[in-house]
Amino acid sequence: MAKKPDKNKQGGAPNRKSGAKKASRKVTAGAIILIAVTVFVSYLPSIQNDFVTTWDDGLYVTNNPLILDLSPKGVQNIFRTPVAGNYHPITILSLAINYRIGGFNPAGYHLTNLIIHIGSSILVFVFIRALMRNKSGVALITAMLFGIHPMHVESVAWISERKDVLYTFFFFTSLIAYTRYIDNRSRPAYYLITIFSFLLAVLSKAVAVTLPVVFLLVDYFLGRRISKKAILEKVPFFLLSIAFGLIAIKCQAQVGTISKVDGSYIHKIVYASYGFIAYIYKMFYPMNLSAYYPYPSGALPRYFFLFPILSITIVAAAAWSLRYTKLIAFGLGFYFVTVALVLQFMPVGEALIADRYSYVPHVGLMFMVGALFGRVSQIQGQRKSRQKLLAAVIPTSLVLILSAMTYHRSSVWKNSETMWSDVVRKHPTVALAFNNRGNYYLEVDVLDKALTDFNQALSLKPNYYDAHINRGRYYFAKNNLESALNDFNKAISINSMKVEGYNNRGGANFQLGRYESALKDFEKVIEMDSAHDKAYHNVGAIYHNLGKMNQAIENYNRALAINPGNTGCLIQRSRAHNALGQTQNALDDLLRAQQLGAKIDNVYMDSLTNPR
Repeated sequence: MAKKPDKNKQGGAPNRKSGAKKASRKVTAGAIILIAVTVFVSYLPSIQNDFVTTWDDGLYVTNNPLILDLSPKGVQNIFRTPVAGNYHPITILSLAINYRIGGFNPAGYHLTNLIIHIGSSILVFVFIRALMRNKSGVALITAMLFGIHPMHVESVAWISERKDVLYTFFFFTSLIAYTRYIDNRSRPAYYLITIFSFLLAVLSKAVAVTLPVVFLLVDYFLGRRISKKAILEKVPFFLLSIAFGLIAIKCQAQVGTISKVDGSYIHKIVYASYGFIAYIYKMFYPMNLSAYYPYPSGALPRYFFLFPILSITIVAAAAWSLRYTKLIAFGLGFYFVTVALVLQFMPVGEALIADRYSYVPHVGLMFMVGALFGRVSQIQGQRKSRQKLLAAVIPTSLVLILSAMTYHRSSVWKNSETMWSDVVRKHPTVALAFNNRGNYYLEVDVLDKALTDFNQALSLKPNYYDAHINRGRYYFAKNNLESALNDFNKAISINSMKVEGYNNRGGANFQLGRYESALKDFEKVIEMDSAHDKAYHNVGAIYHNLGKMNQAIENYNRALAINPGNTGCLIQRSRAHNALGQTQNALDDLLRAQQLGAKIDNVYMDSLTNPR
């Protein structure tokens, strides 16, 4: 008699496969929750932080008229206008959405940065897991290190670095889609997602142009054959990279942020090699972190010439490792490709290195660390249990230590005072730190501390344009107008191509009643920068004081067309309208200023709402 098939055996294999998938999903979900919770707790203090207005938060948020308007015309302006020498309209659009939801409450901006960073950390996990063919352990260690490393606090806790967390989110979205495309080339949707995500990444920060080279690394790591199709499919990416790279260089050059660091090409190679090593060193030993790392003063220290040798040695070791594994070469290759553009071959700004520049590049190094622990956990033999225990205990200990460091470092970015005071402690000869902290004290009306810092900045750097401007503003606040004029004149003599000197000198002349001189200064500002709303505002104020209300309103209109959020200008235009008997226009302006958060004279408001 024929034996009946065993139903249980027939269904055994599919059930085991189904059970394995369910277990895998549970592991993935657990890892994602662990990453999200750990990262959130590590950065919890950052949500309570203020704006760092003396270092770009003013340019990007508090004094940025672009974020005030989300109308179709406003969005069009966002996509047309670079900010602070950068073309990143998606970043500015995200800040505009923050403003629409919560105004100028910094908590909303900080929370958004943190949420995007958590999302990016999860995407790093998904990408590495796909790269390692579902090895969740390596992916979890890599993503966790990325999420809670203190070197990355600058990118997350500084609102102006929205561009960093945002481009990274789209960068890894594109990489994940690309790995899916490699495995499913019959499904073109993955290719379209890859290119669309890449476009969003470069529209968030231009440094994302390195992504097509990373695609080549992924091809190599996954053993994909280099074919004509593999090359042609990357042509659109490289064309976009070239286009956005040229746009970035043009924008940086227009505002003068491409600095001319003294030294030969050999010095630039030495500086770049230093950066290459420094970011590796600080990943493994993240101590003495700073928002600013100055170039060495005076002659270049001799030990700096060791860094090119160290760099070549590391690259050679990675090449040698190819005999045994692709892991090291891929990790180091990812690091080098993504860090290359910020290694100061073409110096941007005055800092030698910056923590934020390590944000994406560190993923390559962290992947190598994760892979190392993954290999240790797979060791067989008598010491298997001990090795597995170490492979679990050491990463857990690292996470706890780094998380505590990140929690502490997030508080350093509380405001301009705490951040610049930290720089002063670590680099007491940096004039920029004293100047910017003094600027903060000026903002919060702690004038004696402001003067001390400006004087210290000028003692370190006598021909410091910004410090002369700011000390002049201090004297202006103290009504010592002649001393203010001396500093503004000195600033103009240092650099006659910047508008701040003329605008501030015009303000001092205005207060002294020298309207003709003031008008010349403000007209000079407008000649140099036709989009300078404060200059039009000041010209309007002169005509206002002279009783020429129509001319005053005309200039106030020009100022507000540029910056609709200039509440001081709205209040003054209101008074000019009122002087002409245009009560409704005066009331509309006053209500708009109040809506934007300006303090309103209740007596004046009452006179408009209840005319006698």
